[in-house]
Amino acid sequence: MDLFHLQSEAQGSVFWHPKGFIVWRVLEAYMRRRLDAGAYREVKTPQLMDARQWEQSGHWGKYRENMFVVPDEIPSTDDDAAIFPARRTSWRSSP
Repeated sequence: MDLFHLQSEAQGSVFWHPKGFIVWRVLEAYMRRRLDAGAYREVKTPQLMDARQWEQSGHWGKYRENMFVVPDEIPSTDDDAAIFPARRTSWRSSP
């Protein structure tokens, strides 16, 4: 179906392909309508936080071995190349 793929370089993250992202957006819109109808209030929190937050809350000491940690220096990558590696032949074929 070519909806998404996973990669070892991004554990726990999904690389959504165009058809899969359409499915994601339809499901997300459905859930938002249901949440809005139920008078739920939505919040959004950062996906990445400084370790100091987890140290202060006590989570760092208890759960550190199972937490995803990003190094201070992150190399720049071409993420869309991971989705379209076989199809790309030139910049003109980029999404």
